[in-house]
Amino acid sequence: GQGSNGGTDKPDHFIVVNKVVNAKITNLNIQNWPTHCFYINGARGLSVTGLTLGNSAGDAANSASDGDPAAHNSDGFDISGSDTVTLDTITVYNQDDCLA
Repeated sequence: GQGSNGGTDKPDHFIVVNKVVNAKITNLNIQNWPTHCFYINGARGLSVTGLTLGNSAGDAANSASDGDPAAHNSDGFDISGSDTVTLDTITVYNQDDCLA
C-alpha cells in the first residue's frame, strides 16, 4: 500500500507523545509499524534512548504495492513544536525519513 498517502487506510501516527515535560522513553524494540512511528509534539526536556525501530519487512512488495516496497511514509520520528528533545543510541530501519 501507499501508507498515509493513499492505498490501505492506516493510522497517521503509531505512537503520539504530546506535551510531555522532563520525560524519558527508553529501551524499546518496535517492529513493522504501519506509518510514521513516533510523533512528538510540544515536548520539553524529552530524552529518548536505547530504541530499535525495525521496519525492514516493509522493503518487500505486497499485492497492493505494484512491485514497490510495501511500506511508505515510515518515518521513525516526526518532531514539531518541541524544546530540548534528545535522541541517543537509536537505530532506525525504514523506507523514509529517520527524523523529520
